Amino acid sequence: MRLRDWRVKAAAQRVFSAIPGGYHVNYVLQRAVGGLPLSDDSLARHIATGRDHVEAIHQAGVEPGAATTFEFGAGYDLHMPFIQRAWGVAAQHLVDIRPVARRSLALDVARRVASWPGSDPRWTSIDVPSSDLREVLDANGLTYEAPADARRTDIATASIDAVLTTSTLEHIPPDDLAAIYQECRRMLAPGGVMSMVIDYSDHWSHFDPTITPYNFLRFDDVEWSRWSPDLMYQNRLRHDDHIRLIEAAGFDVEVLRTQGPDGPAADALRDIPLAPGFADRDPAVLAVTGAHLLAHRRA
Repeated sequence: MRLRDWRVKAAAQRVFSAIPGGYHVNYVLQRAVGGLPLSDDSLARHIATGRDHVEAIHQAGVEPGAATTFEFGAGYDLHMPFIQRAWGVAAQHLVDIRPVARRSLALDVARRVASWPGSDPRWTSIDVPSSDLREVLDANGLTYEAPADARRTDIATASIDAVLTTSTLEHIPPDDLAAIYQECRRMLAPGGVMSMVIDYSDHWSHFDPTITPYNFLRFDDVEWSRWSPDLMYQNRLRHDDHIRLIEAAGFDVEVLRTQGPDGPAADALRDIPLAPGFADRDPAVLAVTGAHLLAHRRA
């Protein structure tokens, strides 16, 4: 079996999901195989996405320099919060379901983002005479809490101007997503928005180049559960499913951008024997591999 076979990685993730401290083992392996820290190319892509978030909330009438934002799924290095701070977001509340943030990775990405061309001159982290992550976070208006449940927070009602989330929603079970959207609506101030970048593709295709972004649509729910362990859970919700969930929570959704198939992937979707639940869906919707959505809180 090939080293980069997605089934090998899925099996390993299933083991890590089942053992105590498995998420830490997973982190160590990511450091070992080169997934962390972020390469310059990866960081550049994330910076482009972070700037898109800032521009989206600005266009929605929320001034980033005076905004308080909320983000769930901040990750190992907190790269997106540091990016959004560097482009002018004033204060951010961050939560993770597990305490995954790593001081060395976060400080590394903070220094790199601070010196990136176009970053906000008000950036302060490099001026903090400490290597203590908490002090650096405090100096930059970042509050980090983990473990924390985004379905039920202690954040005050109507105290958040914008919710920002990147490549996280596809990893959350649908029922939990519905509860998170309700909680976001509660904490958002009138006129508040959610800026959401979602990756609808089969994430194993990021690891294994022999499969397409649609590979996971061939499996029924029972079989897919074998390949979707807790540490790499993928809900397989499609573009219209996400929009329905968000609208049901009391938001109007604006689609800022979508990505679709290109090259061989366009033919691959037609060739896949789609599982029940996908076979009767609109192929144009199934083909969407990613989107940037802006959800406006209804009064």
